Amino acid sequence: MIKLPSLENLSKQAIETSRRFPVVLTFAIMGTVAFLWLADQNMGHPAIVNFIWVSALAISIFTAITTAGERYKWSGAKLWGTRIITVILLGIYYLFLPEEFEPSGSEAFYRYLLWFLAGHLLVSFSPFVSGGKVHDFWAYNKSLFLRLLLSALYVAVLFAGLSIALISLENLLEFNLRSVRYGQVAIFLTGIFGTWFFLSGVPRPDDLTETERSYPNGLRLFVQYVLLPLVVVYILILYLYMGKILIEWAWPNGWVANLVLSFSITGILALLLLHPIQKEEDHKWVTVFARGYYVALIPLIVLLMLSIWVRISEYGVTVNRYLVATLAVWLSGIVLYFLISKARNIKVIPISLFLITVLISFGPLSAFEVSERSQLNRLESIFQKHDLLDESGFIVTAGSEIPFDDRKQISSGIRYLLDLNGTESLQKFFSDDLDELIENKHDLEVVTDAGAITLKIGFEYVYDWEEEGGMEEGFSFFQVSSMNTDAVSVDGFTHHFGSIELWSGAEPKEVEVLAGDHEFRISLSDHMLQMDLLGEEGAVTEILEMDLMPLIEKLPRSSPSVFETVPARDLTLEAAGERFLVKVVFNTLSRQVQDGELQNIRVNLGLFTRLTD
Repeated sequence: MIKLPSLENLSKQAIETSRRFPVVLTFAIMGTVAFLWLADQNMGHPAIVNFIWVSALAISIFTAITTAGERYKWSGAKLWGTRIITVILLGIYYLFLPEEFEPSGSEAFYRYLLWFLAGHLLVSFSPFVSGGKVHDFWAYNKSLFLRLLLSALYVAVLFAGLSIALISLENLLEFNLRSVRYGQVAIFLTGIFGTWFFLSGVPRPDDLTETERSYPNGLRLFVQYVLLPLVVVYILILYLYMGKILIEWAWPNGWVANLVLSFSITGILALLLLHPIQKEEDHKWVTVFARGYYVALIPLIVLLMLSIWVRISEYGVTVNRYLVATLAVWLSGIVLYFLISKARNIKVIPISLFLITVLISFGPLSAFEVSERSQLNRLESIFQKHDLLDESGFIVTAGSEIPFDDRKQISSGIRYLLDLNGTESLQKFFSDDLDELIENKHDLEVVTDAGAITLKIGFEYVYDWEEEGGMEEGFSFFQVSSMNTDAVSVDGFTHHFGSIELWSGAEPKEVEVLAGDHEFRISLSDHMLQMDLLGEEGAVTEILEMDLMPLIEKLPRSSPSVFETVPARDLTLEAAGERFLVKVVFNTLSRQVQDGELQNIRVNLGLFTRLTD
């Protein structure tokens, strides 16, 4: 008969985990609560968003500190001293984060991802940097890996069950729940329950149990009969592709670099999972397979290096290419180490990757500095080629037409550098203040920041997907904006929202706004704009729909990089329901059509509302 754990035992385990990882759980709870609160808000709060990011980073770092302290028998003073110093350092990092810190191509976010990876790598080896048996290191990480999978399973099952419960409440008991509640359930389960559950199963590196040291037969079967065969199939595919390259004598596709790295690292992971049994009599084939696998990777690494070299020689260094090149060098070193070294210590894998990850995140040889110099040199070379620089090194307006390919490369380089670190690096080429130029870009009737800069050089911005001679056949595009000087009447309306962004092809597809004591939901689906008046608990009390097609069909077409400016009255729609009136004035509106089919609509609108009852 299965004996279920009692509530008393569960509570004792939870308390023990909180005493063992107090700082980790503090950051997990604070970050999750902040995320739950943020999910309920209609507008962003950069300080809260940045705190959530830093809290996520702190979880792995303080887990590593705790397990290292246990392994090396740190005193309470040393352990808490290390924790306090780390909190201070994270606080300083938080203060220096940019206000608009979000997933992007910026230097700040790339550095965050590198440190996030480094933090997780630190968890894997921090208790075993000095001393410790290799088998204990393997058993510790095996336990972490299996606990992580189990935690993910529990979170997924609980989320599915609770989501069904919420749906049942809505449909059977007529509860009116906002859709954000489902997201908040996922946030809570992942941030608090998932973290707590995972930490409760983290083994003590100084006192591993026999169960933690044992090798699960299920893991062996999975790796031996599922993971390794897949790795072999992937490598055979890459060898076939390599043969195709040799036969056709063509440069490798840039995409192949990601495949080589992914398959190679997956294979190394599979061999790591089989490491403890490779010396057993029945499993000596693992040693033979491992050596053959590392030998088989050598031609693929050459293919990988060639692929990266082709991309860099054509388009210069970017952060992504730098990271891929760095991983290629690291992979080469790992392969040589396991082929040449007799020790073949598996701790080398996470420790070396950790060191590389940290080293390339700052300094003159970092991914950011190297890529910035590369792209600036490429731009300067093109500028000089077309006499776009004066004696002082500042841009002068192009006197003749610049070839399409060069315009495209300039556009791409400017966009990349703006994404990486704003106008700072590009300012050296311009006597005018680029921040001011970008701030007033709508006066230039352009869409993007890069578009404002290319107009300053003397040509319209060229998108990556554009081809010489115009757009591809069957593709059309337009975007319009209302005149900034046009006054819009507010008569008859009580509330105004100046800028609401919606996109039918991606997020955000809907936005909720508060007008006094009443809440509205605005959503965009295909060409239908819908306004919902919400009552208690998010219940929809009235719906108004606006079809955008009649308005769109009257608007002028434009190029992808320039707004056609039209009077505000031509971008205005009004609708009246039983309980409320709305007026929508589109600040900007864009649409793409492929072979006669609407692809997506993106709008930025101003909304005027008034309740009639």
